[in-house]
Amino acid sequence: MGFRDSETTECVWSYKAIATDYLKGWFTIDFVSIFPFQIFVPPENGSTTKLLRMPRMLRMGKLMDIKNVKRLMKSF
Repeated sequence: MGFRDSETTECVWSYKAIATDYLKGWFTIDFVSIFPFQIFVPPENGSTTKLLRMPRMLRMGKLMDIKNVKRLMKSF
């Protein structure tokens, strides 16, 4: 999926440019949200496990409309 270049405001369709933009942006959040930390962290402490699942909430922002995310964050 293409993206709009912030400098020229033109749509970019180059696979290399799209991959570079994704790696600089959402890749870290996506990776942390799907990485199986429970394999490496013992399940004895429930709060640690909950903290490791928090990045999944960031990934939800990508799936939801920005207005809905703002409204959801205000409710907390």
